[in-house]
Amino acid sequence: MSFDFAAMKPILQKDFDDVLASYPTDLSGLRDRVPAGGDSYERKRFILETAAEECPVRLFGHYPFAFALDVGEPREVGYVGVGNLCQRKSGVDFSPLHSLRKRLTEGNLVHFNDYTDHLHRTLDHDKLLALGFRGVYEECQRCNRTERDPQKKRYRELVMTACLTVKKIGLRLRALAEEHLQTETDPEILKNLRRIVSSVNTPWEPPVTSFDVMNAILSTTLFISGLDGVEMNCYGPIDRLLYPYYQRDLAEGRITREEMYYLLQCFLHKTDLHAHFNEQRKTFDNGVSVMIGGCDPEGNPVYNEITDMVIDAYRENRLINPKLNARAGSYSSDAYLRRLAQLIRCGNKNIVVENDDYIVPMFQRMGLSPEDARTYVGNGCQEVICRNQLHSRAFVYINTVQVLLDTLYPGEDGGTAFRQDTFEELYASFFANLRALIGTVTAFTADCVLRGMDMTEGGARYYHKTFSLVGFGTLCDSLLRLRDAYAQGSVRLLREAVQSDFSEQEKLRRQLQSSPHRFGHSEQADEFARKLAQDLALVSRGIVNGQGIEWGTSLFTY
Repeated sequence: MSFDFAAMKPILQKDFDDVLASYPTDLSGLRDRVPAGGDSYERKRFILETAAEECPVRLFGHYPFAFALDVGEPREVGYVGVGNLCQRKSGVDFSPLHSLRKRLTEGNLVHFNDYTDHLHRTLDHDKLLALGFRGVYEECQRCNRTERDPQKKRYRELVMTACLTVKKIGLRLRALAEEHLQTETDPEILKNLRRIVSSVNTPWEPPVTSFDVMNAILSTTLFISGLDGVEMNCYGPIDRLLYPYYQRDLAEGRITREEMYYLLQCFLHKTDLHAHFNEQRKTFDNGVSVMIGGCDPEGNPVYNEITDMVIDAYRENRLINPKLNARAGSYSSDAYLRRLAQLIRCGNKNIVVENDDYIVPMFQRMGLSPEDARTYVGNGCQEVICRNQLHSRAFVYINTVQVLLDTLYPGEDGGTAFRQDTFEELYASFFANLRALIGTVTAFTADCVLRGMDMTEGGARYYHKTFSLVGFGTLCDSLLRLRDAYAQGSVRLLREAVQSDFSEQEKLRRQLQSSPHRFGHSEQADEFARKLAQDLALVSRGIVNGQGIEWGTSLFTY
């Protein structure tokens, strides 16, 4: 069998193109039968059980993991699938929210969706590999034997239905592979089909081999996204998860290093294959990421042969996705840091290196256990997330600079919140208006198995709610210029220049843009930025959502 990944790439792409060319598949018959309104658990149960029977399953031939679940979406998008119908058919009237969003968007103040961040989640990959879905099913059984709360019992029964859905889909894929074995003659495709048939039925069963691990991660990501509508698109700390299985496979003669590297490249390439990303079609982002480095739950550094294989795969193949997140800290070896530097220097633009020395203590300050904080992953765009954590943030973005402009030019109904006789009054007015805007936006909001509650009901071990403040650098520089203008008695001239977009004031514009007294350019400016950041971190204190969770702030820096 050929393990020349470069030679196999066009063959693999043709396999995917042949199968996915007809996407999106018409699943309107299934969608139309999903109950509208009523009990959300029963609606989700219907979706799971019906999709397990009716959503087509596909094989890709030369692709070793050889499967797909067709959930009726275009191939270019993430696997949102039929699971989103649970929310779309909830019967809730979202029109007041849509009206608010339209008004605030037109004012350039806020960009947000339905107060739900469906993308930035991560599995508890350690639990997946230790138990499989069968283990979760049995855990629900044990908990329900002594459960007295009927609602919690119902929730676990729904989880058990989801686990059986995964088992059903796996059996259908195995049966399809057996059917293809009857007529297939290509030796490489035959090997892939036999592996699908004979391997452990992951992710229902816990994995035994390194192939099983990668298959479990890929399929679980697909199933949860497609059937639950929650895109847990992080493949997790693949080097930490995969290495012990790879070592055992080597010792028992089940795999060679050459084959392992080939399988890992196929594993990483699935995102680009599915969406047909290439150098000409690389503008779309579907949020899939993979993590390397960092440490294990006990704090031991992770750097091994799989880490190097992942770095080599990105260097050699110029993969566009998954986005590569690499954790590093003061404990990281020089050899590991040099490998990351080599990858960055070769022109790779999809790597983010995250600093454990800051991020792990941050999560512990947020109340996470040391073990959970140490297993965080980078997920989606710039978010970092931990297992067992529901942290919604990528759904409300507030334009802080527009709030400042509205404070400077309030109109006739400005009121006391717009006092600006001194810089201190202007600064306080800006924060009063920002807090009022946050109150307006948030007014519309109101361990799952062990707790017996869905994550949307507060079942996660850790629950955090934040929104993103946009434009920190520009806000900081603008306030610094205003502070100088107040001190120099030129605030009226500056206000008039800004209001006219510096018409006939080009010299002043250039002076402001080139001033050394800006964020990142002077110690005095950075000291002001530090105070501004601390004040922004406190601006939402005391504002809570419907579940009693206090809103926090974060900076969206891109």
